[in-house]
Amino acid sequence: MANFLSAKDVAIQLDVDAKTFRRFVRAYVKRLGGTIGADTPGRGGRYAFDESEMDAIRDAFIAWRTTRSGMHVSFVSADDSSDDE
Repeated sequence: MANFLSAKDVAIQLDVDAKTFRRFVRAYVKRLGGTIGADTPGRGGRYAFDESEMDAIRDAFIAWRTTRSGMHVSFVSADDSSDDE
């Protein structure tokens, strides 16, 4: 049986407030081509997230937050750095 988390529970795990997380969910649904309608959670309903999907939710949230803030993240491996100073 799957464990489900509320938006507030997921927000706590992501270390953000629930309002920001719900904003992400609405934006993510729209990006995937969905619509926020009367039967969609967030319109008087409740969000429920499968706990086994937390890694995917975390990755998508971080990407969304990064693009919203205008930050561009790049990773450099230790082998690529040089000490030519």
